[in-house]
Amino acid sequence: MNFWSKLWRKNNISESSETHSDRKEAEVKQELPGRSVKEQKQERAAHIVHNEQDELLQILLEVEQSVYEAAWFDIDFNQEKDKEGRPDGSVYGGIISLKLKEMESEDSLYEWLAQTQGRHEGSVSIYRKCNGKISGEPICNIIFKDACCAGYHKYLRGVTSEDVTELKITSRYLKIGDEEFENNWRN
Repeated sequence: MNFWSKLWRKNNISESSETHSDRKEAEVKQELPGRSVKEQKQERAAHIVHNEQDELLQILLEVEQSVYEAAWFDIDFNQEKDKEGRPDGSVYGGIISLKLKEMESEDSLYEWLAQTQGRHEGSVSIYRKCNGKISGEPICNIIFKDACCAGYHKYLRGVTSEDVTELKITSRYLKIGDEEFENNWRN
């Protein structure tokens, strides 16, 4: 069992947790008699509403003195494989990807991105939410040191006028819970 499965099981969070939005989507997927396929799709789209109260987790990125709320989080590790597909080499990576929610200022992110040698410390903390509020200590805390902003992608959605910022962070050192990981970087 991997780290994430243990985390989800320990905190009674299903990896495929159903939210209010998921149930609403399932309800509107039922056949709508007497309507064309196009009308049914439009009807369904109108009923699928995302509500922040539905979210089971809150993800916070802290870099230096700034805190950003994330809607989405991913971390990626890799290991070389031989030609038969068996592990053959050291684990590397630990690339953190985040989709940040709208924020007032991104100036510190712009500065970090512009600094080719700019290395920072920070963390990603995942909290459980109950009735829309954080309940207790983080269920997972990922600490990173000597980290670079390896990717920054910004876009606007015309339909919702949503302002989306995607960020990739790569670091020399990571600590996930009690597990420590260090990339073997050359200076």
